[in-house]
Amino acid sequence: CESSLGAVTPGRWGRIYDAIHASFDLLPLAARIGGAVLVLHGGVGDGSWDLDTLQSIKRPLQELEWDEEASKKIEARAVLHAMWSDPSDSDAGMRAGVHLGQRGGSIPEFGPDITKRFCERNGVEVVIRSHQFVKEGFKLMHSGHLLTVFSARDYFVDTDLFDRDVGNDAALLLLAPDRNGDLRIHPKRISSCVSGIEAAVRKYRRNSGGSAWTRAFAWLVTCGASSRSTMR
Repeated sequence: CESSLGAVTPGRWGRIYDAIHASFDLLPLAARIGGAVLVLHGGVGDGSWDLDTLQSIKRPLQELEWDEEASKKIEARAVLHAMWSDPSDSDAGMRAGVHLGQRGGSIPEFGPDITKRFCERNGVEVVIRSHQFVKEGFKLMHSGHLLTVFSARDYFVDTDLFDRDVGNDAALLLLAPDRNGDLRIHPKRISSCVSGIEAAVRKYRRNSGGSAWTRAFAWLVTCGASSRSTMR
């Protein structure tokens, strides 16, 4: 944040960062579309809360020290789970229920049965969420009741995560009624602009100290890849 904001607002980036952070405390925690689709950032967590719980939470959000007492408050648990929980990556029975998530702390991983019961209890058909890297841009999970969308194309390019420095697609979702008036979800994938050659050049550029010819070649490859990028 300092490098990005400080470049355009020297000496004031901290105030801008605080203002941006404060604005997040005022944003909705979720949105319900067409009465059938729930959109949020993380997931349904342990499924012990419902949409009325989220709707009752006052804004701006207050910072809360997470401890055993806080974990007993359903409002606090709903916020934590809606923002940060993740689904299991399998519909198999062995991943059913609630498990300790990979993010640690009190953030759970929820199985397909939790998603299904949450949807049935709250009258929704699909939960759309983000919060996780998906190489193909989107992924349908939990027997069609959950969809993860990732809208940042080539997220790990130019980072130190060399093993993932091969580019990734991004996706957008179009929700629109069909001829019968039923709401349909149409994923629109935005192709990666990183070719295998470009990924190799980027890695070589970093490892070699970034010589002038390497930077120039990488730039040319990047421009070529960008021009080939299409929305499928």
